[in-house]
Formats: sequence, structure tokens, C-alpha cells
Amino acid sequence: IVLAFTLILGVGATIAEPGLTTFVYQVERLAGNRFKMVVLRLWVPVGVALGVTLGVFAIISRLENPMLLIIQLLVVLYPIACILDVYAQSSLVAAAWDSAGVTTGEVTVPLVLSLGAGLARQSGVPGGFGLLGLASVCPIVAALVAGIVLAVRGGDSLRRRDSLPRLVSF
Repeated sequence: IVLAFTLILGVGATIAEPGLTTFVYQVERLAGNRFKMVVLRLWVPVGVALGVTLGVFAIISRLENPMLLIIQLLVVLYPIACILDVYAQSSLVAAAWDSAGVTTGEVTVPLVLSLGAGLARQSGVPGGFGLLGLASVCPIVAALVAGIVLAVRGGDSLRRRDSLPRLVSF
């Protein structure tokens, strides 16, 4: 029941986030038809929900050290997001990474932190604040995966069509 509630809370809080609506509108305006906006409208809230649910599962699973599991998830998910960058359209890459900032707004953060702190206290786990990190990385991964899948289903090859971005430009 707790995990189902967490999924619903994650999706609902992110959809209610005023920053997400503004963000998607701005990306639509700037990106034109480079990729389908359903990737951001749907998969960013789903990513937040999955991230928070993973963290809640770690907290309530009665592991000896649930924070270690959350750290391990973060250490694995960020490199996965970086690898997915190579295969996604560059406009989607920028939007996916920016979506992590949108998910840390005035609606999502208080709900996620309160949920983490309350469950951690009830479970006897110190902290519980790794939830916000998972709520930030999972939308990136979800948007990139969804964008790649939609591109492949649309007939695009699984290679990046444009050049890799420069790390430093002068």
C-alpha cells in the first residue's frame, strides 16, 4: 500500500508542479518538432514516481543499511543517464537533464522530504533524504529511454545523428 501511494504521490506532485508546465511549454517553443513532448509531459512524472518509490522501498525494506542501497542506486543511475546521452537527440538530452531541476520545485520537494523523513523515523533509519536524489535522476533516465524508444519506433537509427557536445568552448 505504501509503494502504491508513493507512486501516485510522485506522479501527482510532479504534474501539479507549476515549473513542469512552464518548462514543457518553453521546450516545445524552443525545440519545435525535434521530439515528441509526451516524453516530458508523461515520463518526467513517471520518473519522479519511480525514483521516490525506489527510495521508499529501500527505507521500508528493513535492510541493515538502506541509505547504502540509495547511494548505490544513485551511483549506477547517473552513469546510465550519461551513457543514454550518447544515443538520444541532443535537444532531448538538454531537456531531460533540465527536467531534474524542474522536479525539485515547491510542490514535489516538501512532499518527498516529508515522506522520506516520516518513513525513516518510523523505520528507525537515519536520514531518508536520498529520496530527492532518486527523484532527480530517474526522470532524466525515463525521459532519455522514452525518447530513444520513440525515435527507434519512428524509424530512426540508434546512433546519435549530431556531433557530441563540446565540454569546453571558447
